[in-house]
Amino acid sequence: MTDANTPTTPKFERQLQLEKEMQGMGIARFRAEVQKAQENGLESTTHGVLSIMKQAFDPFEATVKEWKSDCVKGKTMWGGKTPQSYGFIKDVGDDVLVYLTMKTIMDTISKARTLPDVTLSIASQIQNEINFKEFKKESPAHYKKVKEDVSKRTRKLSHISTVIKRSAAKDDVDLTKFSQTDKHKIGSLLLSLFIESTGLVEIYSPPQMPGERKRKPIRVQPTAKTTEWLRGSNARCELLSPVILPMIIEPKDWTSPVGGGFWSDFIKTSLVRRTTGAYLDEMENMDMWEVYQSVNHLQKTKWKINNNVLEVIRSCADNNNPLGKLPAGGEAPLPPLPVDIDTNKEARWLWRKQAAGVHGENVRSRSKYIGLQKKLQIAERFTTEEELFFVYTVDFRGRVYPAQIHLNPQGDDVAKSLLHFAEGKPVDDESGGWLALHGANTFGYDKANLQDRVQWVLDNTENICASASDPFVSQWWAEADKPWQFLAFCYEWKEFQDSPDTFVSHLPIALDGSCNGLQNFSAMLRDPIGGRATNLTPTEEPCDIYQEVAELVIEKLKEDIANGVEYSQCWEGFISRKLVKRPTMTMPYGATLAGYRQQIAEVVKKWRDDGEPSPIFEDHGFHECFYLARLIQSSLGEVVVAAETAMKWLQDVAKIIGEENLPIYWVTPVGFPVMQNYRNILTKSVETQIAGRLYYGRVAYSNGTKMNKRKMKAAIAPNFVHSCDAAHLIRTINLAETNDINALAMVHDSFGTHAADTPALTEILRHAFVQVHKEEPLESFYKQICRQSSTPERIPKPPKKGSLDLEQVLEADFFFS
Repeated sequence: MTDANTPTTPKFERQLQLEKEMQGMGIARFRAEVQKAQENGLESTTHGVLSIMKQAFDPFEATVKEWKSDCVKGKTMWGGKTPQSYGFIKDVGDDVLVYLTMKTIMDTISKARTLPDVTLSIASQIQNEINFKEFKKESPAHYKKVKEDVSKRTRKLSHISTVIKRSAAKDDVDLTKFSQTDKHKIGSLLLSLFIESTGLVEIYSPPQMPGERKRKPIRVQPTAKTTEWLRGSNARCELLSPVILPMIIEPKDWTSPVGGGFWSDFIKTSLVRRTTGAYLDEMENMDMWEVYQSVNHLQKTKWKINNNVLEVIRSCADNNNPLGKLPAGGEAPLPPLPVDIDTNKEARWLWRKQAAGVHGENVRSRSKYIGLQKKLQIAERFTTEEELFFVYTVDFRGRVYPAQIHLNPQGDDVAKSLLHFAEGKPVDDESGGWLALHGANTFGYDKANLQDRVQWVLDNTENICASASDPFVSQWWAEADKPWQFLAFCYEWKEFQDSPDTFVSHLPIALDGSCNGLQNFSAMLRDPIGGRATNLTPTEEPCDIYQEVAELVIEKLKEDIANGVEYSQCWEGFISRKLVKRPTMTMPYGATLAGYRQQIAEVVKKWRDDGEPSPIFEDHGFHECFYLARLIQSSLGEVVVAAETAMKWLQDVAKIIGEENLPIYWVTPVGFPVMQNYRNILTKSVETQIAGRLYYGRVAYSNGTKMNKRKMKAAIAPNFVHSCDAAHLIRTINLAETNDINALAMVHDSFGTHAADTPALTEILRHAFVQVHKEEPLESFYKQICRQSSTPERIPKPPKKGSLDLEQVLEADFFFS
């Protein structure tokens, strides 16, 4: 790019206009969300109304408490006689009465509702709360399931209450019923207390015009002050929610924690996401040149929309074609109604259960489809642009992320397939092999050695070329693990076969780490066992840690079955690489036994949903899944001993620092300052059965300054290992720049560039990894913690290292492959 930084260039002016448009799109989106909330009677979910409710909570609650107290003492406005309303609501919590009253009124604050409508609605919500609490008490399991199912489908309280009441009646729960007169009394009382304590709404009697016989209904409406405040709040929020799109010129370089990325004042962002202003100020004085250099170089990668893939995806989306695992645009039909649904309780219950499942799946499918359409809309918007760029920021651990959402180089399979490098590079025999390797990997043939993967592509060239020629006729490509990235490869591979001497490749060739978190822990402690399992050492065939864990689990399971261990028998024949993959991947990031159990349960549920064989449980399989989670956990401890040791050491250190009420601070090998600072920000909250939970204010701020010891301990291992993989990525980018590699597709543990530059990148990422770990991250962390602690003698020394030679990484073909 020649003079894109000059404000006088037409392209620069177009970029400024684009940024102004992003802000405008954000304003339009915010207004649409507010309007939708108004139409659906859910205004209490909008930022401005929610803010008002939080401020009004304490004074309203104080008024309710005082009124109840006066009733008990006989000091009411009714001359000492306790009002009948008190008997109906005396056992309902003050905070619950306050929240339900406020929510009912504020959900339709922009509409002037009639007084009877408001009072009846308030009392109905109180009645629902009493009934649902009783339902929960008498049938806790059924209540939980019904509430979870219906909450996935809608946020409308009217529908939720109807479903729950119907289910409660099925269980013969004795439901409270207020008469219309009682409802008016209860609602009128709470409305008057709300007006008295907050002044947010008023009761308005429209003037009677001469000649009018019919009286106009009395209405409840916001006061002028409330309306003005909401208008101002919404105006401020509109400017804070821009729709971030790709850029058409190079982003502005980062030279400090603020001021980089976008060029105008319409879009403001900071380098480090979700951190405090004080911490950003601190970073101003820190030597972070490696971080700035890497992010700036990554931002200079030129991208372009892959129109071949875009055309196929758009055609599928328009025709509701689920090819390539695309989400469906329509909704699955509900199961047919049983003919005896009115008289057969069991048939009616079964149908409702099946219908709930369809409703839930439709909601999930609709969300995925909307996400797909957003990607396509952005791609189509920029399809004629010769160059696109992405702004990058980092999180508090130093991990690099694009600021743009939906369509970016770190997105899902569809997002990645829609982007390729704007500038291509010629392919020769060697780089052609790397292109082939990428094809095998995206198809799912990624467990073999490198030559076998290349050979797999050569053996399937006819299918690959046929897929590129007409992906709708030859749909073999859609069987791939990553079908859309594989289709993008098919187009390139066909072109390479057709014109081998002139072919220019634009495709990012991704090199993925082998369970990257465990790679980092194994390198830290020089663990030869974990190092071999995660491909840190040279081997003729790639090691598959997931398969190793699965095989060890199978051996342990056989022993348990032979010994008659409870819950073991049902898992015979079901242990697979796929079943243990997620627990293995998440282990270095602090996954718990409960987390493993949930992951296993999700896999089993998918088997059932897909009609595949699965273990048969008498209940939801809690104990069976928990049994297997323990088996996987013990197996992981044998395959990657050092990782478990390192994690425990980090947790022990975090516990000591937590007891000293200090945050944990460390600087990574690339100079990025990480602060883990989880505090007990104690908040006031109210939880209801019908309307969820509201957090509405802090308890004494002094109590909120204490560290959350549990969270500090649980988070330290994942945060530390993420800071290490972030340092590896940053160092890799900087070494790539030094070696004139100017097109990079980087995703934490997946590094990509042109096929022609892939041989160089494979060397660079290995050297970067060795450099990072030769700087001894654990030792450095230990020294920094000792300087922070008031009792450094209590800090245990890091675990002893094993015999792994880090230099072996330089020769390990499958380290990233």
